[in-house]
Amino acid sequence: MMNGQSRWIVVATCFGVLAMYGCAPHATVPDPTTLKTPTKDILLIDGGVNKPYDVLGSVEVTLGGKSIYSTAQALGLSPEAEREARALLRNAAYTKYGERLDALINVKVGGSVTGGLGGVLAGQFGASTGVVYASGIAISFK
Repeated sequence: MMNGQSRWIVVATCFGVLAMYGCAPHATVPDPTTLKTPTKDILLIDGGVNKPYDVLGSVEVTLGGKSIYSTAQALGLSPEAEREARALLRNAAYTKYGERLDALINVKVGGSVTGGLGGVLAGQFGASTGVVYASGIAISFK
């Protein structure tokens, strides 16, 4: 059996480990400073297209350390976080496929919160506990 002091040490250690690893910010991947900015308009389409195209490949990005909640919404991605994720996705795709890239289709953007309940509560007050994921399929029109 543990005495009161031993229990306190175990509890404090668990909270310390959770604070260090459970709430650690996620990195933004790929690093935005390494990406090219498109020299032409690149369409981002949530669904498919009715125009012939060639598939170039899939693109995925992770945007870490964000406040993902909007002050106007209780839950869900803030418009700012979604815009930033879409811009990162567009730049990552352009860096990977260059001038061949015309559009990204089947674009999906979602988010999660690090740090469990504490991260959710802190995120409601603007803390950067969120991670935003975006993905899509890069295409070139025929």
